Amino acid sequence: MRDEPLDLNKARAALGNQSRRARVPGNPAPNEQSSVTDAVMANIRKLNGKAIKLHGGPMQNNEPDIIGTILGITFVIETKRSGSDGPTLGQQTNLRRWQAAGAVALWGDDPNDIMRRLLMAIQDVRKDMRNT
Repeated sequence: MRDEPLDLNKARAALGNQSRRARVPGNPAPNEQSSVTDAVMANIRKLNGKAIKLHGGPMQNNEPDIIGTILGITFVIETKRSGSDGPTLGQQTNLRRWQAAGAVALWGDDPNDIMRRLLMAIQDVRKDMRNT
């Protein structure tokens, strides 16, 4: 793990000033889950993070849509289309399991909000690691 602190201002600048539902060219309409997932993946790449997008199926039942790491902190993200009711009970249970195992786990329907919360959580984890 690198020792430099996570600078939220630099991270926000790297992500740019994006509109709440910015459409990435070539992606489906902004309210579809895939455009939320694609926008989050693009933002993770801008921060030199590494992530994979999982595609649902019988072998990945209730697994989060994105699994990745930024600055050595593992995270999982369940993305939803705008206006959805949130994760299913099974998805909520799985997010809690990831969190219990030490990962940052969250869900959301807005790429910018997801990234804001992810960066804050990573900053908190790094601060806790330095204080122990």
